[in-house]
Amino acid sequence: MAEELTIPTWRQALSERSHPLYEAAWVIFKMHSVDFASELLEENKEAVISLIKEILESDELYINDGFGSGQAPVNAIRLIGHWKLEEFLPQLLEIIADTPEQRPAYGAALNAVANLGESVIDAVLAWVEEDESLRPDAAKILQRVGLNNDKAFDAIQSWIDINDPQMVSTYTNYLISINPARAEYVIDDLSRNRDLDKGLRKQLKNKVNEARQRQQALKELEASATKAAEELVEAAETLQPSSEEDDTPEANTEEEAE
Repeated sequence: MAEELTIPTWRQALSERSHPLYEAAWVIFKMHSVDFASELLEENKEAVISLIKEILESDELYINDGFGSGQAPVNAIRLIGHWKLEEFLPQLLEIIADTPEQRPAYGAALNAVANLGESVIDAVLAWVEEDESLRPDAAKILQRVGLNNDKAFDAIQSWIDINDPQMVSTYTNYLISINPARAEYVIDDLSRNRDLDKGLRKQLKNKVNEARQRQQALKELEASATKAAEELVEAAETLQPSSEEDDTPEANTEEEAE
């Protein structure tokens, strides 16, 4: 007896107007704006999430010259990031690990993980422990989600290989993004390492200045935000009626009666 073939839900939904996920499937396959798609699909979100999972598991949909021109998984991943669906983190990391950097699905998965925020750091560090070749991918994620996070900073610092000038340059940039104050001292120390090429040491000295400039910019931004908040409080207090004055109609009526 021949084994019965199971038709994927997304394929059924695309071909049957009466299917409850007909609109959702077409929105995902033809999506141009993730905000617009999210608004359309929000009411049926739970069913759409199941559809997204199936799309991600369909290898045929990743092929550029296949059905949907490889765009459906990319759009599904964009929705995952927009909705911040943490349950998809393992699949997103798997896509990052298995997909060439130049493919759209790679960038979409990287963005989706970054959208999940700082909560992914421990999972990303555990992921990269299993395969050190994933460090460049993990570093890209950590520099985007690890602002002022010591775990993210320490991990990237520990991965720097002074025998790889490109890595030194890239990873020190990441350190500046995460914590410019700490990065200043780490990079300054590297710039004094005589095992490094003279040109690279000079580049690192420039990065020390960049880290200092970033710190100054952050201080100015913080001061500006504080000043704006204080001005807002002052404006609110000015608009409040004085407790010493009572201009209510009831009060005026009582005064006139007397």
